[in-house]
Amino acid sequence: DAQWLRDYTRSSQGLIRQGDTLANCLWERWKPVIMPDFKSLSDKDIDTIYAWIESESERLAVPLGAADYICNTRAKAN
Repeated sequence: DAQWLRDYTRSSQGLIRQGDTLANCLWERWKPVIMPDFKSLSDKDIDTIYAWIESESERLAVPLGAADYICNTRAKAN
């Protein structure tokens, strides 16, 4: 969802502190790497960045297999 990406880009750690399930899953997967906050970016700026990433990924045929990037929070509940 576009708004979630904007919120996450502006403050990933803020979403983690709020208990956002996906943000916490990403943190568990990639910690200790902290994504810096980009609070000064507009919606248009963020949308443009993600559109460019998507376009370049398609152009370069970057493999984005779901198994490599999935956040399965149910698996950690046990």
